[in-house]
Amino acid sequence: MGASRRMTSLAGAAVFAVALVSLTACGGDDSANGGRSTTTVTATAEAPRSPSIPAPVPADRPGDADPTSDAAAAATVPTSPARGTVDPKTFASYEQGGAAYYFYSPSLNVGCGIYVDGYAPDGVGCQAVTSVPTAQGLVCKNGGASVYGISIAKGRASAACFNQGIYFGADKTKVLPYGQSIVVGTRSCTSTTIGMTCYDGAAGFTLARDRNETY
Repeated sequence: MGASRRMTSLAGAAVFAVALVSLTACGGDDSANGGRSTTTVTATAEAPRSPSIPAPVPADRPGDADPTSDAAAAATVPTSPARGTVDPKTFASYEQGGAAYYFYSPSLNVGCGIYVDGYAPDGVGCQAVTSVPTAQGLVCKNGGASVYGISIAKGRASAACFNQGIYFGADKTKVLPYGQSIVVGTRSCTSTTIGMTCYDGAAGFTLARDRNETY
């Protein structure tokens, strides 16, 4: 019994000693700071959050379409005359009871005409001061009474050697600029840096200094 009491006393003394050390340490800190207690706060930086990315919305899901998209698309539709299309009246010539529209490429190497309303020859065509033989082997002299030309009549484009200026208009100031088109009914011609390309329905051709092609 005496031994048990001595053990309990020793244990209590040990707890008291630990408590005393702790109080002494705290007291030492207070004296170092003028008797004031100091509280240390440790700030932990928060990890940057990933931006919230909305889930993709299927384009074909009802109600997801932008209600302004149709209006924006309608606003970009060119009005008549369309961008890149000239007013054909600028090139019109009224003779023989019909209408003809003459124009040149910017280089003046190719002259073209669109004929309508009974003006002979009816259709659309061009001829060149200088061009090249066709893939079918047609060879012209590039001068005098033999220059390369192509015309579309009755739904077919045909190349030939012209002996006169059928499509050379008298006014060479009527130039169709590159990137511009002239449209008269089903017939049209577009001026580009690779040549003059004309169509009447599904039939077409391109004529230039180095191109002579029918479609």
